[in-house]
Amino acid sequence: MIGECSLSYAIEADGSVYPCDFYVIDRYRLGNIADDSFAEIDRKRQEIGFVEKSREKDPGCLSCRYFPICRGGCRRYRESFLTGSMERNHFCASYRMFFDECLPQLIQMAEKERSFRESKLQ
Repeated sequence: MIGECSLSYAIEADGSVYPCDFYVIDRYRLGNIADDSFAEIDRKRQEIGFVEKSREKDPGCLSCRYFPICRGGCRRYRESFLTGSMERNHFCASYRMFFDECLPQLIQMAEKERSFRESKLQ
C-alpha cells in the first residue's frame, strides 16, 4: 500500500476513461479514448485533483504505529461519498488486528527476502 492513488486509468468497453476502476462513475469520467486525446484526459484528471485528493489523511492515521505500513490505505475505503472528505480507512480496525498478530512474521519474511536478493547480487 502506498497510501495514495497512482497514475492509472480504467477504460470501459464504450471507451470511457476513469482514474481508477473503483471510481467508474459519471462524476469521475475523464473522457473517451475515441473522442479525446490522452493529453486531454490527463488534463481532466489533474483538474479534478483525483491523485492529490488521495493524499489527504485522517489526522489519527499520522500518529498510528502502523501508518508506515498501511499509509492510510486505498482512497476508496477512506472517502466519504456523502461529504467527500477523507476519513479513517473503513478497514482500520481490521488492519490493526492483523498487524498486531502478524507483524513479527511479516518482518521475518521481509528479512528473508532481503537476504535472498542480496545473495543473488553477489
